[in-house]
Amino acid sequence: MADSPEPNEAAKPRGNGAVAPARGVFGPWISLVGVTALMLTLLVLRPGSFFDLGINSYGTWFLDSYAILASNDAQALGLDVYKPNPLDPFHRPHVYSSWWLYLGRFGLTRADTGWVGLVLVGGFVATALATLRPRRYSEAAWYAAVLLAPPVLLAVNRANNDLVVFLLLAILPACVLARSRIVRNVVPFLIAFATGLKYYPAAAALLLLAGRDRREARARVVIQALLFAVVGVSIAGDLRRLPGLMPKTEGLMTFGSTAIPSVLNWRLGPWVVLAGFVGLGIATALWARQARSGQSRKLAGEADTCELRFVLGAALLCACFWLGMNQGYRWVFAIWLAPWLWREGFSRDDGAPRDRLARATGVLLFCVLWTDSAIAVGSNRFIGRVPLDSILRWTNILYFVEQPMTWAFFLCLLALLVRHLRSHSVLRRQEA
Repeated sequence: MADSPEPNEAAKPRGNGAVAPARGVFGPWISLVGVTALMLTLLVLRPGSFFDLGINSYGTWFLDSYAILASNDAQALGLDVYKPNPLDPFHRPHVYSSWWLYLGRFGLTRADTGWVGLVLVGGFVATALATLRPRRYSEAAWYAAVLLAPPVLLAVNRANNDLVVFLLLAILPACVLARSRIVRNVVPFLIAFATGLKYYPAAAALLLLAGRDRREARARVVIQALLFAVVGVSIAGDLRRLPGLMPKTEGLMTFGSTAIPSVLNWRLGPWVVLAGFVGLGIATALWARQARSGQSRKLAGEADTCELRFVLGAALLCACFWLGMNQGYRWVFAIWLAPWLWREGFSRDDGAPRDRLARATGVLLFCVLWTDSAIAVGSNRFIGRVPLDSILRWTNILYFVEQPMTWAFFLCLLALLVRHLRSHSVLRRQEA
């Protein structure tokens, strides 16, 4: 990996110009692999462990993959997939892009849920472990806290289709920095395809501003705009239809800028618009402040793969947060944040000062990933001893109280994202 030296590899310059000494990664990485395998084995052998972590698994695996394949089966039978589906145990209608309904043409049915889910989960875990290459055991512990966080395990249990997006976009940073122009030009097409599947991956287009050549970057932006137009025409009907079908997203294991009005039963439409303007205003203010103060970091050369992964994860998560409510599955993209936050905020491999903003963001990331689980675990202890209505009321109060922490995390993440764009945008850099 570009951001994790192998044993005996010569020391490489870090993004801030300091030199990190080479260290063996085999022991810490094996420990991370072992802990991950142990946790997944425990969840398979003792499914009740999900409940112990505050996760409602409904006593089964791969529910979300099942729902998509059940929609394909319903379509094959001539049923309206946008109405309650009798082939799904929860009668869920199809709430995703119509692109997912092409899976049936490849012969996939509900009977394939088991192996499809295993492939998705196995691919996700393998890709995550290939990305997370710790040099110290403390670093391995930090990665384990992110990879095995309850929201990520929820995505694993459900085999949610966010794992498909994760696998599709995982190669983007390497493609952006590839020597081959053909490989670099694959980026807009991958982003467009992922956008057609889940919409929010459009935010990954920020990676188009990284690279070596200004003219090429402009060409990629034009290509991306054209592809987005084609995708938009293809999914226009879905965008009109799906808002009325989506289940209400609220409570524990969810996040978004509209969590507060959702708990208070306020109208969400105006709040979404307001939150979007707040996010844009904060981003603009941060950009202007750093321009005046000269505080944007002038890093040597281009961003490396580690930082581009961070930018990708930050862009996706920020887009999801500012535009509304999201299920906890989206936190799978926090895996791309972890290596850069550790390197810049916690690592002691060199004498360079730690980035206080990166460290604060890392601490907040741990908190937001585990707080909902802690609330759920605590609330579950009172089941059978306290009326359910009281438990739900306490849970909602605690969820409401944690929202300032979530906002603080995303403000820090937004600030880091703005700082990167000021430092590494290929368009801005070559104009300087």
